[in-house]
Amino acid sequence: MTVKLVAKSVSKTYDGVKVLTEASIELHGGRVHSVVGENGAGKSTLMKCLSGVVRADTGLLTLGGKEVAFSGPSEATRSGVVMVHQELALIAEMSIIDNIMLVRPPGAPWRFRKGKGEVEFARQALDRVGLSVSPHSLLGDLSVAQAYQVEIAKALALRAQVVIFDEPTAALPAEEAEKILAQIRVLRDEGAAVVFISHRLHEVREISDEVTVMRDSQVVGHFSEDVSEDKLIHLMVDRPVTLYRSIRPARGDDVVLEVRGLATRKIQDVSFDLRRGEILGFAGLVGAGRTETMFAIAGVDSILSGSVSLKGKAVTSWSTTALKRAGLVLVPEDRKNQGIIRGLSTHENLHSGNLLRFLRYGLLDVTSLRKASDDAKTLFDIRFRSFWQKIETLSGGNQQKVILARAIGSEPEVLILDEPTRGVDIKAKDDIHQLILKLAEGGTSVLLVSSEIEEVIALSHRVIVFAEGTVSGEVENDASLSPEHLMRLAAPTPNSKRER
Repeated sequence: MTVKLVAKSVSKTYDGVKVLTEASIELHGGRVHSVVGENGAGKSTLMKCLSGVVRADTGLLTLGGKEVAFSGPSEATRSGVVMVHQELALIAEMSIIDNIMLVRPPGAPWRFRKGKGEVEFARQALDRVGLSVSPHSLLGDLSVAQAYQVEIAKALALRAQVVIFDEPTAALPAEEAEKILAQIRVLRDEGAAVVFISHRLHEVREISDEVTVMRDSQVVGHFSEDVSEDKLIHLMVDRPVTLYRSIRPARGDDVVLEVRGLATRKIQDVSFDLRRGEILGFAGLVGAGRTETMFAIAGVDSILSGSVSLKGKAVTSWSTTALKRAGLVLVPEDRKNQGIIRGLSTHENLHSGNLLRFLRYGLLDVTSLRKASDDAKTLFDIRFRSFWQKIETLSGGNQQKVILARAIGSEPEVLILDEPTRGVDIKAKDDIHQLILKLAEGGTSVLLVSSEIEEVIALSHRVIVFAEGTVSGEVENDASLSPEHLMRLAAPTPNSKRER
């Protein structure tokens, strides 16, 4: 095996807090090396050290047997080390071609900008990841999953010898995720050293030649043979978790949300009821209409026809503020652009939009506000150094918990959760699952969108499946419900009928 990149005893400290402690890893050509651990365990910091995003305080990096100290990610890229980040390094206002050409890949034509040669080069890059969209499309018009595929296509076009994938499948359903895993196998077979970071342990076990486990900024385990999920989980969190072993609470009989014949530019003829304390799951492929339906119900997208009734009253005002006052709140899937408020502190993000609850005689009750923050921190197990820490500096799982805490702080009767555990670690996912169940037990009704079929089955009382912009099936979640059954509904034949 050819050794491509080695880190020995690498450490990093931020503001007096050690986020990486004496971590070592060895990457070999022709092998997939997975790195697993909770958010905040040190995985991303180690990868940033390997790819030149940050400089380690101590330790040694060698590439091809020679010591290296990258001055930045551009130098690392020129040296053959590329990192595909979980938070996309793409520009929404630019086309796919422009994004791929930001760092001109080897073999890209030099003659004319957006000429025939560049278009064909970009199209071939998109074909490698199975993305069938025009290279001229604006990045901002794509879904989160499609945008991530563009980022991967861009990295592949650079012909890197070391490719670090940070959660490449987090936003993708099983069929789309398999395409990415297939491409990773191609890279491995071509001789590249591949790092794969994922919280989907079944993917880790499926694709890995080696697995490194991190906890509390340190490497706590390394395996070059098959290892069970239970063993990995135990090393990652050092406590038992109940992931996908939940017991759903009883639901009520009264209907709190009624949707009839809903249609927008992207969906048609969507109808369903939601009962009090019910968790109603939504499954389907990316772009099938799940998120688009949630956006229509929550007042984000305009509707063309159909009706929505909340607690027996027809919804006539489609503003998100009015719906929030009526008891309906949306937690969107894209936390970076639609969830957190960048530049503001964790404290400010926790209570944005809910400050009226803390007014006393026209003045802000700072004591009550601080107590609410302390309670949220404890209840949601949000981990940060200070309430005034910028929200974007928190791990993805902790950002998601802040968004959920803010949504629940408005005391909704109907809570829409779109991919609530996307990109979070095993412990955070388990915490969020238990929180969803607790909310339902308390009478909150939940619309749950998830690309992980196992998550939908674990939590939902009923499951509605989308295909091609409309409902293709609705099933009760009993012991006989299988992922295979939902997948068949997600890809119906042209003459298929809605199933109940």
